[in-house]
Amino acid sequence: MTNDDQLAAGAINDRVDMETNIPENPKNVPKNLSQQVETDKAKPITKTAQAILDALVNDPQISRESLAQLVGISEEAVKKQLQRLKERGIINACPLG
Repeated sequence: MTNDDQLAAGAINDRVDMETNIPENPKNVPKNLSQQVETDKAKPITKTAQAILDALVNDPQISRESLAQLVGISEEAVKKQLQRLKERGIINACPLG
Protein backbone atom coordinates (compact mmCIF):
# COMPACT_ATOMS: atom_id res chain seq x y z
CA MET A 1 0.00 0.00 0.00
CA THR A 2 1.42 3.39 -1.00
CA ASN A 3 1.44 6.48 1.20
CA ASP A 4 -1.42 7.94 -0.86
CA ASP A 5 -3.47 4.78 -0.28
CA GLN A 6 -2.76 4.92 3.44
CA LEU A 7 -3.77 8.59 3.60
CA ALA A 8 -6.97 7.87 1.69
CA ALA A 9 -7.79 4.94 3.97
CA GLY A 10 -7.16 7.14 7.02
CA ALA A 11 -9.43 9.87 5.67
CA ILE A 12 -12.21 7.35 5.08
CA ASN A 13 -11.83 6.02 8.63
CA ASP A 14 -11.92 9.56 10.02
CA ARG A 15 -15.12 10.29 8.05
CA VAL A 16 -16.74 7.08 9.32
CA ASP A 17 -15.83 8.01 12.91
CA MET A 18 -17.35 11.47 12.45
CA GLU A 19 -20.56 10.02 11.02
CA THR A 20 -20.96 7.52 13.85
CA ASN A 21 -20.55 10.20 16.52
CA ILE A 22 -23.65 12.13 15.43
CA PRO A 23 -26.29 12.07 18.19
CA GLU A 24 -29.32 9.96 17.31
CA ASN A 25 -31.83 12.67 18.15
CA PRO A 26 -30.22 16.13 18.28
CA LYS A 27 -32.07 18.72 20.36
CA ASN A 28 -34.74 16.12 21.22
CA VAL A 29 -36.51 16.66 17.90
CA PRO A 30 -39.39 14.18 17.54
CA LYS A 31 -38.41 11.41 15.13
CA ASN A 32 -41.94 11.37 13.85
CA LEU A 33 -44.28 14.34 13.73
CA SER A 34 -47.20 12.14 14.75
CA GLN A 35 -45.42 11.44 18.05
CA GLN A 36 -45.51 15.17 18.78
CA VAL A 37 -49.18 15.41 17.82
CA GLU A 38 -50.07 12.49 20.08
CA THR A 39 -48.10 14.08 22.93
CA ASP A 40 -49.95 17.39 22.44
CA LYS A 41 -53.34 15.67 22.50
CA ALA A 42 -52.45 13.95 25.76
CA LYS A 43 -51.64 17.23 27.55
CA PRO A 44 -54.40 18.51 29.83
CA ILE A 45 -56.16 21.64 28.67
CA THR A 46 -56.38 24.83 30.69
CA LYS A 47 -59.46 25.94 32.62
CA THR A 48 -59.95 28.70 30.08
CA ALA A 49 -59.83 26.26 27.17
CA GLN A 50 -62.26 23.98 28.99
CA ALA A 51 -64.67 26.87 29.52
CA ILE A 52 -64.48 27.65 25.81
CA LEU A 53 -65.13 24.00 24.94
CA ASP A 54 -68.10 23.88 27.31
CA ALA A 55 -69.57 26.98 25.66
CA LEU A 56 -69.03 25.48 22.20
CA VAL A 57 -70.80 22.28 23.22
CA ASN A 58 -73.79 24.31 24.41
CA ASP A 59 -73.80 26.57 21.34
CA PRO A 60 -71.60 25.50 18.40
CA GLN A 61 -72.45 28.74 16.55
CA ILE A 62 -71.34 31.06 19.39
CA SER A 63 -69.26 34.06 18.30
CA ARG A 64 -65.78 34.88 19.54
CA GLU A 65 -67.17 38.06 21.05
CA SER A 66 -69.71 36.08 23.07
CA LEU A 67 -67.06 33.55 24.09
CA ALA A 68 -64.82 36.37 25.29
CA GLN A 69 -67.61 37.87 27.42
CA LEU A 70 -68.65 34.47 28.77
CA VAL A 71 -65.13 33.34 29.69
CA GLY A 72 -63.85 36.77 30.74
CA ILE A 73 -60.95 37.16 28.33
CA SER A 74 -60.30 39.29 25.24
CA GLU A 75 -61.43 38.28 21.78
CA GLU A 76 -57.78 37.96 20.75
CA ALA A 77 -57.18 35.53 23.63
CA VAL A 78 -60.24 33.53 22.54
CA LYS A 79 -58.84 33.42 19.01
CA LYS A 80 -55.50 32.08 20.28
CA GLN A 81 -57.20 29.50 22.51
CA LEU A 82 -59.35 28.29 19.61
CA GLN A 83 -56.31 28.04 17.34
CA ARG A 84 -54.45 25.95 19.93
CA LEU A 85 -57.45 23.64 20.32
CA LYS A 86 -57.66 23.28 16.55
CA GLU A 87 -53.92 22.57 16.21
CA ARG A 88 -54.20 19.88 18.87
CA GLY A 89 -57.08 18.28 16.99
CA ILE A 90 -59.56 18.85 19.80
CA ILE A 91 -61.87 20.94 17.62
CA ASN A 92 -62.31 20.96 13.84
CA ALA A 93 -63.42 24.53 13.18
CA CYS A 94 -63.31 27.88 14.93
CA PRO A 95 -66.12 30.43 15.30
CA LEU A 96 -65.64 33.15 12.70
CA GLY A 97 -66.95 36.25 14.37
